[in-house]
Amino acid sequence: MPLFKKKEGIVEMEEDGGSYGFDINVTQLVELMELHGKELIDKLNNDYGGLNGLLQKLKANSQKGLESDNETDLEERRNVFGENKIPPKPMKSFLKLCWEALHDLMIIILLVCSIVSIGLSFYKAPDENNSTNKKGVAILIAVLVVVTVTAFNDWRKEKQFRGLQTKIESDQLSNVVRDGKVQQVNVFDLVVGDMCLIKY
Repeated sequence: MPLFKKKEGIVEMEEDGGSYGFDINVTQLVELMELHGKELIDKLNNDYGGLNGLLQKLKANSQKGLESDNETDLEERRNVFGENKIPPKPMKSFLKLCWEALHDLMIIILLVCSIVSIGLSFYKAPDENNSTNKKGVAILIAVLVVVTVTAFNDWRKEKQFRGLQTKIESDQLSNVVRDGKVQQVNVFDLVVGDMCLIKY
């Protein structure tokens, strides 16, 4: 039995979709979306009675589309079938960005040099001036600074990119038939049952 998230919590949906007034459920729609060409047309005609049959199961009017002022219906469609949003991938953590910055070839070479330099400083005679240790530590500090700055810059760029991407996505409009006329609707406000006008 599929589960769908709702604002108040988790809602169980019956396989027939009947409890919500729809004669089709998400699983069936996903199966349709995965088909192409003749296979899709055959499935649509044989199982759903063609396009008009599918629209009837979705409680959508083939001439007028959905009613834009019927918020109850639109909200019910969002609750049953989900919102038209793809959740963004989680941002990389600062530590992960630091780890990725450490994989730079030059950084690896510098790390090896600093470790070798620090290691060699322990094998010096006690009466000699031990400046090798200071050089190794200085190289290590320089590497840490470079890695931190690189990771911070990458983190800031990714944050800016996500902000720009969100702005672009939120400004996208789609032409749909609602109330018997073509309207422009934000892509995030599209629901299952909307008839979209596709431009090629």
